[in-house]
Amino acid sequence: MEDLFGVTSPPWSLRTRRTAALITLLLAGVFAWRLAAMWPPLIVALVLAYLLSPLVSLFQRVLSVGSPEIRRTLATTLAFAVAILVVVFIVLLIVPAIVSQMDQFGDALPTLGRQISNGLDTFLNTPIQIGGQTVVPLHLFGQVDSEATFSVSDIDLVAAARQFLLPLTTPVLGALGSALNSLLSVFFVLTMVFYLMKDGPRFIQQIEMLFTEPYRNDVRTLLGRLGEIWNAYLRGQLLLSITMGTLVYLAAVILGVRSPLVLGLLSGVLEFIPNIGPFLALIPAAMFALFFPSTTIPGLEGLLFMVVVVVVWTMMQNLEAIFLVPRIMGDSLDLHPVVVIVAVIGGAALAGVLGVILAAPVVATVRLLGDYLYAKIIRSECAAAPAGESHDSERDSEEEIE
Repeated sequence: MEDLFGVTSPPWSLRTRRTAALITLLLAGVFAWRLAAMWPPLIVALVLAYLLSPLVSLFQRVLSVGSPEIRRTLATTLAFAVAILVVVFIVLLIVPAIVSQMDQFGDALPTLGRQISNGLDTFLNTPIQIGGQTVVPLHLFGQVDSEATFSVSDIDLVAAARQFLLPLTTPVLGALGSALNSLLSVFFVLTMVFYLMKDGPRFIQQIEMLFTEPYRNDVRTLLGRLGEIWNAYLRGQLLLSITMGTLVYLAAVILGVRSPLVLGLLSGVLEFIPNIGPFLALIPAAMFALFFPSTTIPGLEGLLFMVVVVVVWTMMQNLEAIFLVPRIMGDSLDLHPVVVIVAVIGGAALAGVLGVILAAPVVATVRLLGDYLYAKIIRSECAAAPAGESHDSERDSEEEIE
C-alpha cells in the first residue's frame, strides 16, 4: 500500500472494512437527505445531458480536427448551441401563437361559465318523478323552501374568487422575490448540462473503474440495460409527446375544436404522465366540444360534437398504444399499469412534477437492480456456476449490450 497516498500501515481486516463501508453509506444517506434541494436541478441536468448526448456523438464523428478531447469539446459546444437555438426558435415562433390562443381561451371562459351555470340552474330546479313523487333535485341538498327557486347566477363569483385568491397573494409575492434564485438555478443547470455532455463517457469509465475486475462486466451490463430503460423512456416519450401533440392539433383543426394549439401542447405535455395523461388531455377537448360549436363543420355542436371528439381522441390513443408505443418504447419498461399508477402517485408525493414524469423509469431501474441483487443473494446456483459458464454468460451480456 506504499503507492496509495504514501500509506504504509497494514490493510484493514474484513470486519473493519465492512464497518467503514457501512458508516460511509450512512453518512452519504444523511448528506443526501439534508441536501434534498439540490437533487431536482441535478436530475434535470442529467436528463437534458442524456437527451442531447446523441447529438454530441454525431458532431464528434463529423468533426475531424484536433485530438479526441478537442473534438468532444467542440461537439459539445455545437450541440449546446443548437439546443439553445431550438429553444429560442420555439419561444419566438410558437409561444406567441400559444399565448394568443390562451387569450382566446380566457375570453371564452365567461361564456363557458354562463353555459355551465344555466345548465345547473335547469337541472337543479327541474322537478323529476321518483317513486310516484315529484322531487326537485335542489331540495335534496338542504332545507329549502319548496316554492323557492335557485340560480347559480345568484352567487357573487367575483367576491368568492377574491376571497379564494386573497390568501394566495403572499406566496405569489414570495415567488416573485425568489426570481433571482430561479435564474441562478437555470444558470447552474445549464453549466452542469454542458460538462455532463462533455465528460459523460469519462464519468461512466470512472464508475466502472471503482469496481474490481470480476465485477466490471456486471457493472457494464447493468449500465447497458439502464441505458436501454432510460433511452426507451426519455427519448421514446419525447417522440410520443411530439407525435401525439401534433395529431391532437391536426384533429382539433379539422373538427373545429377551440384552441387547437393549446390542446395539442397540453396533450404533448400530459403524454409524459403514463396511463393517466392521455385521459386528462381528453377532458378539456370534450368540454370545448360540448359548450362551443365546431368552427369548421356547420351544425356540429353540443352533445353530438362532444361524442365525436371523445371517439376521435380515443381512437388516436388506441392507435398510439397498439402501433406507436411497441415500436418506440419496446418492452424495456414492461410495467403493469397498476404499478405505474402507484409509482406516479408516489412520485408526485416525493418530488412533485419531476417525480410524476420519472416515476416509470425509476421503478424499472429499481426492478433491474432488485433482479441483480436477487440473482447474487438468493440464487446461490449463480455464484456456484462453473467458470466456463460464467465466461459464456459474460460474453452473452457483452453481445446484448452491443
